[in-house]
Amino acid sequence: MNNLVWFRNDLRIEDNKALYFSCKNKKKNVIALFIATPEQWKIHDMSYRQAFFIHKRLIYLKKKLKKINISFFYKEVKTYIDCIEYLLNFCKKYNINNVFYNYQYELNETHRDKKIKKILLLNKIFFKGFHDNVLINPKLIKNNDGLSYKIFRFFKKKSLKILKNHKIKLFKTPKIRKKNIMINNHILFFSYKYEKFHEKTFPYKDNQIKKKIKIFFDKKIYTYLKSKDYPIFNSTSKFSLYLSLGIFSIRKFFYYIIKKKIKNKKNLFILLEKILWRDFFKHLFFQYPILSQNKSFKFWEKKIKWNNSEKYLKSWEQGKTGYPIVDAGMRELNLTGWINNRIRMITSNFLVKNLFIDWKLGAKYFMLKLIDADFSLNTGNWQWISSIGTDSVPYIRTFNPYIQSKKFDLNGDYIKKYIPELIKVPIKHIHNPQFWLKKNDPHSKYPQPIVEYTLVKKIFIKKIKKIIQNKKYE
Repeated sequence: MNNLVWFRNDLRIEDNKALYFSCKNKKKNVIALFIATPEQWKIHDMSYRQAFFIHKRLIYLKKKLKKINISFFYKEVKTYIDCIEYLLNFCKKYNINNVFYNYQYELNETHRDKKIKKILLLNKIFFKGFHDNVLINPKLIKNNDGLSYKIFRFFKKKSLKILKNHKIKLFKTPKIRKKNIMINNHILFFSYKYEKFHEKTFPYKDNQIKKKIKIFFDKKIYTYLKSKDYPIFNSTSKFSLYLSLGIFSIRKFFYYIIKKKIKNKKNLFILLEKILWRDFFKHLFFQYPILSQNKSFKFWEKKIKWNNSEKYLKSWEQGKTGYPIVDAGMRELNLTGWINNRIRMITSNFLVKNLFIDWKLGAKYFMLKLIDADFSLNTGNWQWISSIGTDSVPYIRTFNPYIQSKKFDLNGDYIKKYIPELIKVPIKHIHNPQFWLKKNDPHSKYPQPIVEYTLVKKIFIKKIKKIIQNKKYE
């Protein structure tokens, strides 16, 4: 009898719970499997760059597994439902009695796993899951009602207490197995759209990834707190991709943080807080399936009548709103598949609260474009910025794009990098360039603002307050 480790969003051999436990019995042969589901990815709006990255990573992972004598199989089916029959037949064909996997927390994934577990058990095949994609097991952090916290500060307090009192365990990389029969199973291109990514910025090989994290903790961490919000500085770790796809263990990343010796501990605490936010959203999606259905906890959200102007949406997507900081952000996203967290907040806030477009349309576009796209984090952050998420702030948070631009791109370096139409605009006019362009470059193709910020802000707040205060919506 053989063991099977089913890889999903955990494409690594180091500190991988499912792989570790599948290899624990030295007498067992271990087989690895990845099932591509392009039709399901289409439903989930998977990023085209992320698909290409996964393809390259799988080829690399296969070579890593071969070195420890584990056969790697690749199969493409259409959807998650198709995984069920294929996995059962695979287990029968290769005499497998144990399937090891790491949990995924979104609704479709959990439904798939429940159905697979049921049918495998009927065939006396054990389906063993592990909490590997989060720092703390979701079952360990509950409020007095036995549910996951909906407010981050309470979640953070409980998480820090657990991390202080319980050591986070790392799992060793399996040693070389006794020689398995290595079967040549080619990893084909997915039946899914591909988009190239910048491999120097987002390497997929372990030695390059480790070098990247070492540079961050050796150099960038010292100025992280001051520079992380400034898009022109290459100051962030860009490590979200590796955590989203499970290419680097969240536990190992945690140890990098707590073991780093640095005078200004705030830099490290902010980084720790970021991975706790990640856990927070994962826990919420585990506890509340409605979040996977693009629904929120706010009873009144369904009463919002969004504008959803196709013209406005396209202008936002293409970076042609007439607001330089917003347009630069969207153009960087389209060109590279990545923008920093500050720019994500500015662009998403603008779409929802200035253009009055449903946050779900923006979230969908981010999923398609971001190489580090993660459904639960993306949805949670869009709900938060739209003031309909897990947020204890009692007011409607809005971002003034002009103030944000001056604060985080004072000299317009970021704007000019991604908007060549504004390259000649003087610094003092760069954040609101239309008047200068009209006088000095009348043929410029850079657009006028598609809305008047002060006006639309007032309209948005007035509409939302009216909806919230109307008790008949409860």
